[in-house]
Amino acid sequence: MFGNKNSEHEEEIREFFRWMTKNENIQRFFDGGEGNLTISWPEIEPKLTPDYIEYEENLDSGTVMQAAVTYIDPQWMDIGKDISGMFAGAMTPEQILENIDNRRAELAKVQQDPAWD
Repeated sequence: MFGNKNSEHEEEIREFFRWMTKNENIQRFFDGGEGNLTISWPEIEPKLTPDYIEYEENLDSGTVMQAAVTYIDPQWMDIGKDISGMFAGAMTPEQILENIDNRRAELAKVQQDPAWD
């Protein structure tokens, strides 16, 4: 949800967001939505079931690629486009990985990264 500060209805927009951010309204919005199991709002009760919590607790922890792999973060938008292309039948998973590697190499070259050889 967005509001434009240059709108002729700035006060109405502010009033809507004040209303929307009341805990009971957020809870109602959250409860009516599909797909979201948690929300970053401490007063809102999550939808996690005991089975889901147990499942997550038993998962092996791993590394977040975006944070741990050099030159991945700057290309997230491109990776998303590649994945969309794959679902449209224009690319294969192998081509996506090749694109990621090529973009990483280009980013390292631009940065003159001495560790990239």
